Amino acid sequence: MGMIYEAGNDFNNAFIAYRNAFEVYQNSKLYRDKMPPTLEADVVRMAKLSGIHYESDIKNPYQTKGEGGELILFWENGIAPVKEEKNMIFTINKATGKGAYYFTDLNNTIQIPFNYNFSNNSNGASASDIGLLRVASSFYTSTKRNNHRATLTVNGNLTPLYMGEDVEQLAFQLQKQDYLKDLGKRLLRVMVKKITELKVAQENEYAGLALGIANVAMEKADTRNWQSLPNEIYMTRV
Repeated sequence: MGMIYEAGNDFNNAFIAYRNAFEVYQNSKLYRDKMPPTLEADVVRMAKLSGIHYESDIKNPYQTKGEGGELILFWENGIAPVKEEKNMIFTINKATGKGAYYFTDLNNTIQIPFNYNFSNNSNGASASDIGLLRVASSFYTSTKRNNHRATLTVNGNLTPLYMGEDVEQLAFQLQKQDYLKDLGKRLLRVMVKKITELKVAQENEYAGLALGIANVAMEKADTRNWQSLPNEIYMTRV
């Protein structure tokens, strides 16, 4: 955004965009060590052109514009991670406290607490009646990258390309951040469906069986994702 504003001589908005990007790089655990070396100079240069006072240790802002202008090169490398479906089996266990339970997987590596009043919401069914719960969950998998490094040669001089955005790492970070919360919601939904199956089966065994088969068939993970995104975005200014 900063580059687009700068190209249009909108130096004030360019300054804001560059400064915001600079602060994200500084504060992000994911990108802290991957800041393009020209970025702080871009902030200082736009502040100067906008008449804004900006404190920085940089006395002479990095300038890439020469007699022939400036080249800003982006390299979009690889394809972003894709989502696949994974089926997981959970049981329900009683926890300490009234109405307190937790879902646990068969390997006992994932435990997700939840509260539910079976006596008021389950038509006589208890947690022990639920049995096994199968939930379909989506997860990212990496795609193969054929290229891992690139350089730009201008008039015999090599210029490295710097990481602008690591799309793969961002995808995995977001997945990790929301994974257990989303999985808990899916498990609650599957549990409520199971309770409905038990109620229908009490009234009609075949109807309960049919509903159970339908619920299993419909339990699919959402594996939609952006297929056109690159795995990594590199950049340089010359």
